[in-house]
Amino acid sequence: MTDKLTFGDIKKMDYADEMPFTWVLVDLLYKKFINVNDVLTAYDNAIEKERNLGTMRFNEACTNLTQLVCGNFHGKDKQEAIKRSLHTLNICKIFPPHIYDKMYDYTDEDEKRLDEFCKTIYGTNLKS
Repeated sequence: MTDKLTFGDIKKMDYADEMPFTWVLVDLLYKKFINVNDVLTAYDNAIEKERNLGTMRFNEACTNLTQLVCGNFHGKDKQEAIKRSLHTLNICKIFPPHIYDKMYDYTDEDEKRLDEFCKTIYGTNLKS
């Protein structure tokens, strides 16, 4: 039944809305509606997705650094490179986001524009 079970099927089952999903998962595994290998594969896929996201963030950060240190950017181009770097810094999980926004006039519009830019390059806004 593993290949045929859908999320809609699970919603139709008689589980209370307040029940923790872990309990539902245990019950579905016990009843053999889902296979433990499917759960492990899904977990592996989630880890791989996070690793890929980290790789894309690192590549974006390296691109930002290269733009800033190459010396070829001046004036408006340099400001744009700084804003792109701020966008990358703001999605970093280590540092507090938006701490330099005012200093470099980084706005919500810049964030939206750079989110869309990242979607075109990486297929994601690099946030999740």
